[in-house]
This record gives sequence, C-alpha cells and structure tokens, in this order.
Amino acid sequence: MRRTRPYYNSHYAVIARKGVQSQIHQMADLARYRVGLVHGVAFEPVLREVVPADRLRTYDQSSSDGLFKALRAGEIDVAVFNQNIFAEKRYSHEYFDLEVVLVLHEYPRAYRFYISDTAEHRRMVRVFDRYLAALDVSASIARHEEGEVQLIERYVAQRSQRTLLQIACAAAVLLALARVLALRRYRRLSRLLAERNQHILRQQEALQAAKQAGRDRVHAVVLG
Repeated sequence: MRRTRPYYNSHYAVIARKGVQSQIHQMADLARYRVGLVHGVAFEPVLREVVPADRLRTYDQSSSDGLFKALRAGEIDVAVFNQNIFAEKRYSHEYFDLEVVLVLHEYPRAYRFYISDTAEHRRMVRVFDRYLAALDVSASIARHEEGEVQLIERYVAQRSQRTLLQIACAAAVLLALARVLALRRYRRLSRLLAERNQHILRQQEALQAAKQAGRDRVHAVVLG
C-alpha cells in the first residue's frame, strides 16, 4: 500500500469549562489535572505517558457525549479531544459553555491518500505529492475557522434574542391576563357596591315612608 504525503493535519485540543481558570500551557501541565479521553483513540498512549493513571479517565468510544457530560458536571477538569470534531459538536450539541484552552500542535494527526502499490499507482502518488507540496491551504483553514467562530457567535446571539422574545411574549400574556382578572374583579366589586347602594337606598326610602306614616297618624289624632 502506497500513501501520499499529508494533505491535512488535525490536532487534539485540551477543552475546559468556560470561566474556569487553568494553568495549562503545554502537554506536561496536564499531569496536575483530572483528564478525560475517549477510550481507544490513537492519542491515548501518548497521554498515558504524561497523566498519572489515577487522574486519567476514559469514556465510551461509540459516543463522546459521556466525556463532555462529565466535563460539564465537574467530574473531570479537562477533556482531550479532536479540535475539529469538537468544533462541530460544539455547535450541534450546544457546548457553548466549553472552550479550547490549548491546541496540541506538537502531536498532529495526518490525513493522506492510500493507494494500492503498483507501478502505475506509484507514478500517481508522485504526481499527488507534487501537487500537495505546492498547495497551501493554511489561509483557507484560517478563514474556515474564523467563519465557524462567527457562525457560532451569531447562533448564540440569535438564540439569546429568541429567548428574550419568548420571555417578552410570556410577560405580555401574563400582563394581559392580569389586566383581564383585574377588570373582572373591578366589575364584580362595582356590581356588589351598586347592589349594596340600592339596598341602602331602599332601606332609606322605607324608613322615610315609615316616618311619614307616623307623622300622618299623629296629625290625624290632633285634628280629631
């Protein structure tokens, strides 16, 4: 099997919770922290040489959700994960409370083309290598990473705006409901007050009629 020269290098990154102060500036600094890693990745033997066994925790290889869940819960201090894949997961799973604190550039993971070993393919590999040597994708990668950051920032901003709008709508509904309830209470109290006023007025009229009837009887007696 023949392989071409690398056409792209990815890197592992040290990921921590946002706002948590860490003094991680190089690979050796990880020895002081509880480190999480997906079990079985190519980087695991390298990490085991640096991090003590009682501080290194591995998680299910079929899914990285357990790794990031443990990081968010504070069960581990940092996670070591592929930087590019984390960038995708950060958006799709809304890991915006996590951030990359160190990229391990000294341990690149090279991506190559693998081609069966024949005379014709060997010539093809040499052609590929010449083109790959001439290509400079650093600017493209930088623009991609910058665009990715901007996309995440816009998404977070839009999500915040939607949340504020939902809160405002809920507040408006509650205010309208409070007004309806207040209006109903006001109308009920007004009706009760009007009924009591009518009752008092009828009592006053009855009292006036009784007084007038008494005066009339007294006047009749005097005249008689």
